[in-house]
Parts: sequence; structure tokens; C-alpha cells
Amino acid sequence: MKKQRLSAVCMALALFLLVGEICHAAAPTALIAGENAAGNIPEGYIIYQADFAERGKDVSSPLASKQKIESTVEQAKDFVASLHLSDQGYVGLERALLDELDSLSAQKVQLESYAVALPRGHQEYYGTYNGYMFQAAYSTYNESYSKTLYGKTRHEQWVRGAANVIMCFVKSRWITIPYAVLSSIPQSVTFYEGARTDWTNEDEVTSRYIMIQDKDHKLSLDTYSFIPMIKDMVRVSHTSVVTYSGSPYQNPVLNTSAGVYETPSENFYNKQYNMSRGYNRYLSGNVYDYIEESVGRAAFRWS
Repeated sequence: MKKQRLSAVCMALALFLLVGEICHAAAPTALIAGENAAGNIPEGYIIYQADFAERGKDVSSPLASKQKIESTVEQAKDFVASLHLSDQGYVGLERALLDELDSLSAQKVQLESYAVALPRGHQEYYGTYNGYMFQAAYSTYNESYSKTLYGKTRHEQWVRGAANVIMCFVKSRWITIPYAVLSSIPQSVTFYEGARTDWTNEDEVTSRYIMIQDKDHKLSLDTYSFIPMIKDMVRVSHTSVVTYSGSPYQNPVLNTSAGVYETPSENFYNKQYNMSRGYNRYLSGNVYDYIEESVGRAAFRWS
């Protein structure tokens, strides 16, 4: 009898742990955005988030990494579907989010989490234009990437102020990073042939979906449903830098933060223009796709 009870307890415990592991992988949580909401999500929005951490799983090999990317993207898609966005009055928003996830998969972005932020009912509005209401929904995820710059002579020039490093996000966004703003190390530091600098960006990416009220019932019979007309983006980058002189000891001569940089898409803060073109697009009947303005990863190079 004791053995049967023990077996039943073990089975129940195993089931509990299994369910707990599945929930840990993709269970969505909801919270209300506060004053310090992540990214550019306004205060008061409802944020749904799913975490995809795979505890104890080795992803060091290319195959394991590929499998993890595919797995987390599929989990993120299931998470988005679980929100039943069309039932909440957001017609076409689910498709737009799935498009983003497919793009992240193609770019080989490893998702640790994915969040979707929605207005609370009809309490938060992006604005109104010619009698049409606009709302905005958001998605957020984190992205990490690195670039290594080499060259003994280039590093010597950098330390002397004769060269700089350029971080470029888009054609109109160039950030110059001189050595002097990162370190007070004397210019007499010695570099060798193996000199290199590792640049790493930890980016928080927020996509915004600007939606117009489907007042003319183009996709829904509900007057208070909303259709995405524009997708834009803002990328907040935390940049770190580690410089090695190339000496046999391989001790860093510089290990510091290069700052935090916000890079919005071209019209991210141009509300009237966004509503104007969203309105015109809607009236033209072009409601099955949306205008997209994105901000890609930064590129690093010597100037």
C-alpha cells in the first residue's frame, strides 16, 4: 500500500514538474505599464509577456542554436495566438506580430522573451484625425550582437585621437565614439599585431503598430475595431566595449560601457504625419498590409 502511494506521489510530482517546465517556457503574464515601462510603452498599457528560457539546455553548437531559435519563435507564435487579438477588436494585429516573428527567425534572433502591450479597452488613444480614432499596440524583445574591430595601427590612431569608431544604425544616424570619452588611459599604451576591440550591443527593440478605427467597416462589423496601418520602431542600445592590446597576456586595456543610445525610425515621433498617412491609406482601401519603418542593428567601423 505504501509503495502504491509513493508511486502515485512520484507520478504527481513528475507531472507537476513537467507542467511547471512548460509554463516556464512560454507562460504569458500580464501587468500594467507604470512610469518606468520598458522601451517606449506608455504608462497604463496592459503588457502580456512570455518567457522562453530553456534552463540547462546546451545551445553552444550551431544546430542547438538553430533549434532554439525555431523553438522560441514557435512558442512566441502560440503566445500571440493565445491573446485572441481579433476578439479584442484588433483586426490584423495578430498577422502583423506573426510577420515580425518570422522576420526575427530569418535574422536568427534568439528570443528570451516576447511581450505585447495593448491599450486598456478604449482608454488609451494614439490620437484622432478627421473624426477617426487611432490606437497603438506594441511588441518588445531584446537582441544581442557583437562586432570585432582589428588593427594595430588603427588602435594606435584611435588612442591618439587620429581615428574614431563609427556606430551606424541607419543612414541618418551616425554616432562617433572617440577613445577619449571611454577612457583616461594614457596615450602611451602599447598595441601589438593582435590588437582588437569587441563591441557588443544589448538592444531593447520596441515595435509600434499604429491602428485606425474601422469606422467604415472595411474588415469588421464592429465600429470600434482597429486595423494596423503603420508599423514603426525604436531601438534602445546599451553598448559595451572591450579592447585588447594584442599582448601575450591578453588582459583588456579597456572594459567599459560606451553609453545608451535611442534610435527611433524616421517618423516615430511625428504623430500628425503618421495619422495623416494612416488615414489616407485606410480611405484608399489598402487595409490588408501596412507601412513599415524599422531600425536595423548597428554596424561598427573605423572612421
